[in-house]
Amino acid sequence: MSFDSKVLEFRNLFEEIMRRRPIIENRTFKDEFLIVDFKNFNKCNFINCTLMFEFGICSMSNCDFTGCKFEAKTGSPAHLILGFDKALRDAAFKDRNR
Repeated sequence: MSFDSKVLEFRNLFEEIMRRRPIIENRTFKDEFLIVDFKNFNKCNFINCTLMFEFGICSMSNCDFTGCKFEAKTGSPAHLILGFDKALRDAAFKDRNR
């Protein structure tokens, strides 16, 4: 199997996963631990929740977050992204407070 055909196979699998993600709309989650991968959230409220990512493949549109924690499984792609985001935010905070 060629590299191009493997990429195409992966792309087709990814698109199928994206099509099958459940859509969760107009819900309020309070004091919950949620695994958010492979879900679409639209117009949801998250209050004091822990949102766990592993792959970071999800959608959150028009959602509100109050007192939430965003976490990622150690060593996962999402963990690397959250770590990078934290480093950027920390650097920006230090620059503002010089």
